[in-house]
Amino acid sequence: IGDFLFIDLCHPYAEQDSNEIGESLLARFNLETGKIETVEVLFFFSWLKKEDEIRVPVNAILWPADVTLRNEAKLSPSDATLTIKYDQQAEIARHFGADHVVDINDTDVQEYVRDFTDGHGLDVVVETVGSAQGFDDALGMIRPQGTVVLVGGYHKPLEVDLSKIMNLEPIVTGSLCYSYSGLVTDFDAAIELIGTGAVDAERIVTHDYGLDETPEAFRVSSDKNTGAVKVHIVQE
Repeated sequence: IGDFLFIDLCHPYAEQDSNEIGESLLARFNLETGKIETVEVLFFFSWLKKEDEIRVPVNAILWPADVTLRNEAKLSPSDATLTIKYDQQAEIARHFGADHVVDINDTDVQEYVRDFTDGHGLDVVVETVGSAQGFDDALGMIRPQGTVVLVGGYHKPLEVDLSKIMNLEPIVTGSLCYSYSGLVTDFDAAIELIGTGAVDAERIVTHDYGLDETPEAFRVSSDKNTGAVKVHIVQE
């Protein structure tokens, strides 16, 4: 909202206590448990132009590997976890500083999350696939009253286990790209981040093709066994 970033783990309410927890960081606490329920990052777009990272005291997971999200915001959650399916995704995730890189080919992600969170679950899960299984897994990894952010595109109705939503009381919200952050479009913000060097966008580009190679570019992009992450078609 404007020049502020709000990270809400539950809906705000009047009884929360607010305190400053760092430079340009405010937190709202539950008075009974002492747990952080909301973090406000002040002057957010000013922070994006700096090399310094903003350390936010919540756990988060990106499901599965969208390796750009963490670095685009220059945020460092206390435990950022990315799930991956291909080796090239793991390499880039580690480059951008993921604390946990989980290969879904040989690891039960829900069990992994339960182990490293001591059974509590994650505060936030970002689901980037757009599948029923991905949404179900996301619900299986959050803590009670945690948050699931739906980023993946959904092209047909999903069958959802509503008992998990009833029992966990989660916040489930969408995130529409090609939109606005305050009065700034996502594209304008992305261009500024890349132009200032705040985001190393070139690191995620694995292939470049000319216009005359467009069919091959699409073939490589759709087959992750080629090592593709982001494939560019460029006009020479």
